[in-house]
Amino acid sequence: MSATRRAAEARYDCIVVGGGHNGLTCAAYLARAGRSVLVLEAAGRLGGAAVTREFAPGFRVSACAHLLHLMPGWLIAELRLASHGLKLAAEHMPTIALSADAAHLPVGDSGALAARSAADAAAWPAWSARLTRLAAALRPVLSTTPPRLGTTAWKDRAALLRLGWRLRALGRRDMRELLRIGAMCVQDLLDEHFESPLLKGALALDAVLGTNYGPRSPGTVFTLLYRLAAAAGEGAGLAQPAGGLGALSEALGRAVTAAGAETRTGVAVRRILVRDDRAAGVLLESGEEITARAVISSTDPKTTFLSLLGSEHLDAGFVRRISHLRSRGLAAKLHLALDGPPRFAGLDPAALGGRLLWAPTPEHIERAYNHAKYGEFSAHP
Repeated sequence: MSATRRAAEARYDCIVVGGGHNGLTCAAYLARAGRSVLVLEAAGRLGGAAVTREFAPGFRVSACAHLLHLMPGWLIAELRLASHGLKLAAEHMPTIALSADAAHLPVGDSGALAARSAADAAAWPAWSARLTRLAAALRPVLSTTPPRLGTTAWKDRAALLRLGWRLRALGRRDMRELLRIGAMCVQDLLDEHFESPLLKGALALDAVLGTNYGPRSPGTVFTLLYRLAAAAGEGAGLAQPAGGLGALSEALGRAVTAAGAETRTGVAVRRILVRDDRAAGVLLESGEEITARAVISSTDPKTTFLSLLGSEHLDAGFVRRISHLRSRGLAAKLHLALDGPPRFAGLDPAALGGRLLWAPTPEHIERAYNHAKYGEFSAHP
């Protein structure tokens, strides 16, 4: 049978493996573009890490991801998620660094910062302005198709030139600063600018949150810039959906269905089928085969290429690079069912609607990371 005939008999244009928020967003756009799309999710519900669960009678929480962050406002509007049930209980939530001496610090509040350190209050505007400029130069990269490296195609060359021009437009001083600090550990950069351990602890936590790094790990300045770049987009501040992060996934699921795509849950994919050196569909754990012209995987690269696709279909050099890809994250969550709102000495109860951090110093975070690095739980999370 010819490849053309097999393509004509494909059951779907696209199969999306994984029904997390990334897979659902991809499926929605493909379906809106007129493709026939099937989303396959191994769990019993859509959402992946963005789900809401009841962990104790009457207590429902965002089970893994807990804040709506880094999702651009234009995407929410374009997929019409509000019309599909997404409502925000809180937007642009402030971040407050808790302190044992009850002198808590709202990050970015110049008055509160001046009360703790006049030198830090004086240094903050220049720090904030420079990092905002650097992050703004990187932000367009997050919403454009990345160029392929090692090709001679003019499209890819033009994309690289545009990226280079954005960096060059920073000016000589900021461009040199970006090259200097990009691979630094965030602890060194914070020590250059600030003296307050509480402020440095809060900023260091955002630089390593979710990564398998500590504040003294090289490259953590870049992770901080990435978070700032993504958060700088319109409507992209910290937010909390009404109903938890599961409400976002439910809205995305409705957007996918409204666009004409199909979704199936409780369906695990065993292999991606390959015919004539092209993805041709998937084989489910149940033994069912579903054909498609294209397969999009929203699982991690190692699972996608080495487990679902199989190294026999890939170049040896590519397999080696994927095998050595560092992709281990580092996060843990503890949910508590309380009989009332918690009380913190020196903190206005109204501030409980914001984001509260316990990261008193960068050294505290580094020591917690040291435990995790050796497979242990932190003695002082």
